[in-house]
Amino acid sequence: MKVSQDYAGSFMSATWLGAFLKEHGLREVTATIKSVRQHEFKQGEKPKYVLALVDKTMEVAVSKTNAHALANDLGDDAGNWPGNKVVISTSFGQTPNGQGHIMNMRGILTDQQSGVHVMPKTQTQGNGYAAASQPAVDQPSRPKSNASAELNDEIPF
Repeated sequence: MKVSQDYAGSFMSATWLGAFLKEHGLREVTATIKSVRQHEFKQGEKPKYVLALVDKTMEVAVSKTNAHALANDLGDDAGNWPGNKVVISTSFGQTPNGQGHIMNMRGILTDQQSGVHVMPKTQTQGNGYAAASQPAVDQPSRPKSNASAELNDEIPF
């Protein structure tokens, strides 16, 4: 018996996601956005965006902070988010109710909806994990000056 499964609702919570990630040895999950709608959770409060995800039964409520992160990655019009990907992870920190899990989101544009060619960029860290990163946008290469090369020196830790 697992509390995270027995009390799982129709909306994904940070606590449920944290338990799921830990159980499966994951750091984050990536899913395709099926649809976006607004839902009023508390009467009189501003509605929040809710994401329905392809092949997932739970929906995800989007906090104001995550909405701004997704808008930065996928565009300001949430109506254009379906078809793109969302990466969801958790961290542990201060919440309005004390210490707890915090859900973090970022978006990844797909080729079909952007006029720019997007390629995911993955870097392997020294610990063997692949580091998650934002998609790299192909841009024409520019010659680098010596000054910029000096500023981009790697700092060993």
